[in-house]
Amino acid sequence: MLNKRQLKVTFLATTLAAMAGCSQNPTHQQILPETIKKNPLAEAIIKDTNALVAIPSYRSEGRSSHEVQQSFSKIKSVLDQRIEGFNQQQQHLKIQGFEWQKSRADQPGDPYRLFGYRLGNGPEKLSFITHLDTVAPGGMDWQPFQPRIEQRELHQTSQPFLVGRGAVDNKGPAMATLNILQQLAKDYDATPATLNNMTLEVWFDTSEETDMATPKFLAENPQALPDLGIVFDASWCIRAEKGIERPQFFTTLGTTPKQGIWIHSINTPRDSPTNQIPSETVTILQSNAPKALDDLANQIQSDYQHYAFDDPEYHRAPMTVTRISSTQLKLTTSVIGAQHGSVPYANRKKGANPLVSITNFLAHLADNGTLQKNGLSQLSQFVAWTWGTKVFGEHHPTLLQKQDKIFTTGTTYAITRLQTEPTNNKATLAVDIRYAVGHQDKPWDGKTFGLLPGKSQFQTVFTQLTQAFNKQHLGSKISFNTSTRVTPDIRDTESPNFQLVNNAYRKVMGEDCPAHAIGGGTDAKGFLPLIAAGPMLGGIAGPPVNYHGINEAVPLEMLLQSTTILYELAKEKILNSQSQENPTQLTKKNAATKM
Repeated sequence: MLNKRQLKVTFLATTLAAMAGCSQNPTHQQILPETIKKNPLAEAIIKDTNALVAIPSYRSEGRSSHEVQQSFSKIKSVLDQRIEGFNQQQQHLKIQGFEWQKSRADQPGDPYRLFGYRLGNGPEKLSFITHLDTVAPGGMDWQPFQPRIEQRELHQTSQPFLVGRGAVDNKGPAMATLNILQQLAKDYDATPATLNNMTLEVWFDTSEETDMATPKFLAENPQALPDLGIVFDASWCIRAEKGIERPQFFTTLGTTPKQGIWIHSINTPRDSPTNQIPSETVTILQSNAPKALDDLANQIQSDYQHYAFDDPEYHRAPMTVTRISSTQLKLTTSVIGAQHGSVPYANRKKGANPLVSITNFLAHLADNGTLQKNGLSQLSQFVAWTWGTKVFGEHHPTLLQKQDKIFTTGTTYAITRLQTEPTNNKATLAVDIRYAVGHQDKPWDGKTFGLLPGKSQFQTVFTQLTQAFNKQHLGSKISFNTSTRVTPDIRDTESPNFQLVNNAYRKVMGEDCPAHAIGGGTDAKGFLPLIAAGPMLGGIAGPPVNYHGINEAVPLEMLLQSTTILYELAKEKILNSQSQENPTQLTKKNAATKM
């Protein structure tokens, strides 16, 4: 896809060179193609992204709220100094900072926080919306906070990637938007009246991966809603986003078996969010009979490799076996491929979910009597019975796909978290569901856009399924709770805003923007003037990009092309603002649909 759409070298170099000022002091000596190496905007984006990637800005159970907020304050300080130095070079157009915070009763030291930078103060507003929080590193072996450039193959072409946690999601794109804002300030500094009707902004959400500050900010500040906001955190460009459901399933551990071998614990990393396929799963098997555990240790790797999953084409996760004591055996399964919870089918196609692999295998060992029955064996059997290794719910009609003309991939299920809590005598399984229109309790009328009214059907679906499972598996007591985080959001591709985005895309890429319907949840959800668009050209969740995964990276050529599109979009919006009748302006009161 990239090769067919790639700009000619002369066009890309000329456009980007016009956008950026010269950088006389490169901060790195990476080997890059001449089209990038000579591009001053690329140098600036790489430098800025490197600075931000080196500052860990993720939330996890292992990080205090104070530590998290310190990270964002450090990032803001770096950017504030950057803008202060920039303004000193400007004659007329200065960039101003702004910040919003809202305290949280459940996290008093970790408020909702959004900050950014603004150019101009006109009535029409264009905002570029990004986020600076990331998912957890998923292990330190890949040096997630040491940014670097690596050659990777994409679409059969070797090209440079900027590697590090947040490089693609979303610090690289965030820094691209800040550079665009600065360039626009340079462009019009000699003719400041050109921006009399415009306000140009970049926003940095600091909790997009968890609770999303942007919708809270807009709920408290409806006047801040732009005429057009580009959420630069997806692919070009998004016509619809699936609903998000987050069920949790519970079981009691039960009494410890008096003999045989049983599952002592199953744990994914505590810092893995629900929307991330875990980097590994650690299972501890226990026994009061060392000889029986010896025998199992000697054969379990072979049994795992020969076990027939529900699909003979399924890629099982790599497993290591470690004897940690005379009474305990550790099984560690590791992730392969894509880790974003919104696209479990991308992981399953070429990779493996370590939690799915091990729970299905443990269910088999419980079924054949190798493992004694307890709450964890029953929870493993529940995973195998409900989903197996499948991601579309193929095992049960009430779960299956629900494809429609908008969401052609249908509803997906990512098994993402399992935590054992011996002190509380329970285990909790979390699932990330991205659901299509067919799982909404009220159908779409085909003409009303924004968030669909109503809620999902999953309360009824999982009530029926858990009751059926518990009835078929005597002694099982699987319970659940579930909540609809957000309903499906559908946009009008013929709207003035969507067409403005499409025109900018077509000007740079030479064709219409593909109107994607995705499972990912972005800050655009719930507000019609906000459109998720870019930075990726095409849907690439797994290698070599690895959204939410180990070795996360952004292809530099692609990021620069997307930056060019945003720049052209801004120029077009400014040109339109100079006309008395602006066809792209929306009535904010009617356009906003709050979450």
